[in-house]
Amino acid sequence: MNFLRRPLHAIVLIWPLMSLLAACASNDKVISPNHPYTTNSDIRSLIVLDQTIAADPGNLGARVQRGLIHHRQGDLDRAIDEETAVIAIDPQRADAYAVRSLSLYQKGQRKEAIADAQRAVGLDPTLADAYLLLGEDASADGQLDKAIDYFDQALHLDPHFARALAGRGIVHAKRTEFDAAFVDFAAALSADPNDYWIYTSRGITYLNLKQYPAAQADFDRSIALNPKDQFGVFNLGEIFAHSGDHVRAEAEFSQAISLDPNVAAFWNARCWQRALMSHLDAALADCNRSLQLSPASPGTLDSRGFVHMRAGRLDQALADYDAALQINPKSASSLFARALVKRRQGNLSADADRGMALGLDPDIARRYAEEYGVAS
Repeated sequence: MNFLRRPLHAIVLIWPLMSLLAACASNDKVISPNHPYTTNSDIRSLIVLDQTIAADPGNLGARVQRGLIHHRQGDLDRAIDEETAVIAIDPQRADAYAVRSLSLYQKGQRKEAIADAQRAVGLDPTLADAYLLLGEDASADGQLDKAIDYFDQALHLDPHFARALAGRGIVHAKRTEFDAAFVDFAAALSADPNDYWIYTSRGITYLNLKQYPAAQADFDRSIALNPKDQFGVFNLGEIFAHSGDHVRAEAEFSQAISLDPNVAAFWNARCWQRALMSHLDAALADCNRSLQLSPASPGTLDSRGFVHMRAGRLDQALADYDAALQINPKSASSLFARALVKRRQGNLSADADRGMALGLDPDIARRYAEEYGVAS
């Protein structure tokens, strides 16, 4: 049973960022103060459900559906409260656990969400959407075999479940099983050709394979379907960054930040672009914001070290590269940049760092000189 059949279910993980986003696509959209993807049919259904529940407060099915609409509208606390009330009356309502798991997961309460999803399939093993959430969580956690099993279970129940096909495609891509990944993405788009998230997911796969025209086509299609797809916008910026178009890359990253200011990777990406453009004060502010959101990110520490190095703040640059390498000691970029800083400081250990960096990535010196404008 797939009672949250698209477009009703509204929670996915986007790879490799592993971030939550709403997926409430519909041809029947209106602007709502609650959520940008609230639909006319949602609003009409909510009015009917309110009337039904007022007449019959014991109609638990109607209350589960009302909670689901609250979830779609982005009113997660209200959705959780509704499903919790249903569960208090009937602890065997599998659908209430399944809906509550979606809202809990979107709020970042992963442990509680997974417990609810597992409880849901324990009570009713025909809930394909609960298996979808379990698969997405396992994929985000790097448990790829387990993720495949969950997606297969969802697809056994509903062979045309687009999100489960796409989720399995993402796992295949993570395993570098690209032929299988593209088969799943194609099947997902055949099942639902208007789901922007599938285009974004396939676009990221093309991007990682450096197939930039195909990636851009998918991101353009995703954004056309959903202009608020922050990850489609962000990854379109990545394409411009790879092509050296820093102005357009910065613009796309800024747009992604405006759509979702709580994703550390967006701020880090713009920090790096601004550093390359020598907008060093703005770059530093972006890196600092990224580190507020994700304090232990070696990539952002590396970016901020680069900003400090370009600004001539060598001690601060060295501190950031040291911190980055404590977390990721095999970062060729951080090792090479630290060597540059040490050499400018007259530190004799610079050559050791440089040698380690070149051993990890023989092209790193060329990239710093030709792409980043830093001579070695």
